[in-house]
Amino acid sequence: MIETRVESGVAVLRFQRPEAMNAMSFADLEALTEAFRASGADASTGALVLTGTGSAFTAGADLRAYDADNVIEYAREGLGEVALAFAEAVRNCPKPVVTAVNGLCFGGGVGIALMADVTVAARSAYFVMPQVRKMGFTPDLAGAYFATLSAGRARALGMAVTGDKVTAEQAAGWGLIWSCVDDDALMTEAVGIARRLAHDPEAAVATRRLVDDLARHSVREQLLHERDHVVALLSRPHALAAVTDLINRRAL
Repeated sequence: MIETRVESGVAVLRFQRPEAMNAMSFADLEALTEAFRASGADASTGALVLTGTGSAFTAGADLRAYDADNVIEYAREGLGEVALAFAEAVRNCPKPVVTAVNGLCFGGGVGIALMADVTVAARSAYFVMPQVRKMGFTPDLAGAYFATLSAGRARALGMAVTGDKVTAEQAAGWGLIWSCVDDDALMTEAVGIARRLAHDPEAAVATRRLVDDLARHSVREQLLHERDHVVALLSRPHALAAVTDLINRRAL
């Protein structure tokens, strides 16, 4: 699922499941967490870049991995433990992190893209948080949290509750991401930024901590709040039925 390649002091981590739009199970997220930890600890790298293969950055949760009879407990454990461990691996990474959003960025993938230090997107990329409109629970993996910090309450809340598509150009205009570039320039731009940051990763990470201290509460607290909301809302019969139906359809 995750390919790691080191290029001139930059570790490029790539989702490698294009046939499934790089959708992830919680096991995949654990593998990504370990890849971040390993790359962060690698003395030969000064920065990390995360991107996708094919037409998607990531489609978010792989519903085929869910057990339709155990949705609530799967969400409770996955969001309360696995997602939390991933976010802490990224936000505490001793090296700066760049995400290169190459295409569709869906659901929890929005949080993954936005929790990096710098987010760059291809012009054809777009962002969607469908959880409220399609599944009846709140956005996960801190997508709404980071969107609010980056683009403000009006943009983040509108994006979350409508589930509307936000193009890369819109996202850059809103301040949701750092920049939008032509598709064929995406990796050149992302790796170029990472190489600049890799010259002094300690200073870049210290700056991240200063900026993050401005948030009203930590990413950890946000993820645990999200877990509680998702689990509570999933306990409603109609929401559980909707998610179970989606799981069963994906499993076909």
